[in-house]
Parts: sequence; C-alpha cells; structure tokens
Amino acid sequence: LADDKVAAHLPLQIDGSNNAFQHYAAMLRCEETGVLTNLQEQDAPASLYAEVAAQVASLVEREAEQGNAMAAMLEGWITRKVVKQTVMTVAYGVTAVGARRQIYGQLEKAGFDANHTYPASQYLSKLVREAVAQTCPAVCNAMKWLAQCARIIAKSGSSVCWTTPAGLVVEQPYRRSDAFRIDTLLQRISINRRHNECPVSVQRQVNGFAPNFVHSLDAEHMMRTALAAHDHDIRFAAVHDSYWTHACDMGHLSDVLRTEFMKLHASPLLAVLYDELAGKHQDLELPPPPDTGDLVLTDMLQSKYFFS
Repeated sequence: LADDKVAAHLPLQIDGSNNAFQHYAAMLRCEETGVLTNLQEQDAPASLYAEVAAQVASLVEREAEQGNAMAAMLEGWITRKVVKQTVMTVAYGVTAVGARRQIYGQLEKAGFDANHTYPASQYLSKLVREAVAQTCPAVCNAMKWLAQCARIIAKSGSSVCWTTPAGLVVEQPYRRSDAFRIDTLLQRISINRRHNECPVSVQRQVNGFAPNFVHSLDAEHMMRTALAAHDHDIRFAAVHDSYWTHACDMGHLSDVLRTEFMKLHASPLLAVLYDELAGKHQDLELPPPPDTGDLVLTDMLQSKYFFS
C-alpha cells in the first residue's frame, strides 16, 4: 500500500454504514440515527446491527424471565449476524414473511434446533422489527409517513410519482391486472394484462414508496460520486453502496463521496417531497412531513467510518 506503483493497480472497496439508514438520518437530521450510522466522527465505528442485537437480546431475556418458553430457547443465540440481514432490509420494505425467512436462514446456519427453527424465526423476526423501531424511531416514523402519503394518493386512483434532486422523474408502475378470457375449441385461456388504464394497486403503491424513495437517493449519490470521480480522473466502480477505486486514489474518493452526499442532502428532502406531492394532488389532504432534528451534516465530512 505504501508503494505508489503497486497502489496504482490494487483495487480497494469501501461500503456505506447502513446506507439506507444513513440517508434517513441525513433527511431527518436525526442525531441518534446519525451516531449509529457513523454520520458523526467517533473513535470507533458504531454498529446499528450490534445495537439492535443487544436490544433484541434484552427483550428475549426479559420475556424468558416472564416464562416465555421460546424466549428461553433463544437465549444465547442472538448475535449481530443473526439480525444483520433483517435490520439492513427494514429500510427497504422487508415484509413479515421475508424477515421470518431471513432469520430462519441465519438460525439454521448457526445450528439452532431444527425442530424449533420455524416458530423461533417467526418470534424473533417480530422482535427484530420491534427493536429497530425502538432504536431508530425517527426512521420508522418517516417510513410510516411515506406510506400514509402513498395510501392517500393511491386511493384517489393515482400512482405515486416524485422527482429526485437531479431531476429524474420516478413513477411507481404498480397496477392491478386486467383479466380476460379466451375460449377456443380445445380450451379456455385466462390472461392477465397490465397497462396504464388498469387501476393502481393500492397496497403495492404503499409498500413500495418508502424503499423506492430511499433507493432513488442512494442511486443518485452513487451517480453523483461517479460523475465527480470522472471529473477528478479517479477510476470508479460501484455496486449499490460499495464503492471501488485503486488504493492510491481511495483517500481522494473518500473525500469526494462525502462531499457529494452532503450536497445531495443540503436541501430538506422530505419537505421538498411534501411540497411536490401536495402540489400534484391539491385536492388531497396529505399529512405534513415529520419534524427534523439537529444533526449537523458537515460533521460527516470528518467521519472516517461513514464509508469504510
């Protein structure tokens, strides 16, 4: 790494620390979530996964003391690895079934009793989601607000549509299918067809808005970083929130991606989103966006664990 010639050819990668939660922390200016996702400088990296695991372990211990047999079986099995995937995907709209499957897979890998893995995964996935809500209440409230807006808009017959800071118009295409039947001499065929005249699928519009909105932001952050890297003649590759460059340029890329993240969140994105939605649907009464906190975004520029 100290040799410039070697460093010029060795690729390195850095990853965002709970990237979706980082975007929510920045949008909400939430200090608590900002600390847990390393938007503030700290001597050691914070871990949202470890925090949630500790919270779940505490809940399990308490319920075991109250006589819950399943909780008693799970004591000692709650680790960061068991909860990580579910915590990560909460911000991306993981369903109860999806969370249960994730926990099931982790317990199975850990060697938990196969006869009790299914009910244990059902029980534990619920506790993990409860722990995330307790650990990051501001994020969960923002996701609920987005879902409320989507429900009101979808029930009026419209699909949810918004514009990213870069000017990209995003529209959720979720609609119910138009079914019709074709009778032939040999058989009867049922065909489902979706087109723009089909009524919107209210539940899919609701379920998709929060994860799609945050996805549009992390995609824009990656795009902004890629463009800035090109301007600075930095070789760049990325998958979602995993950014790659050569070792000799990693320090430079680290500065660039932090600057672009701060620029992306410079404006109050949830307030801007509310104004856009309210302007498009003036006949609807949408709830106001959640309050923001006191997180200072410029602190993130000095946080070495923001992307690491």
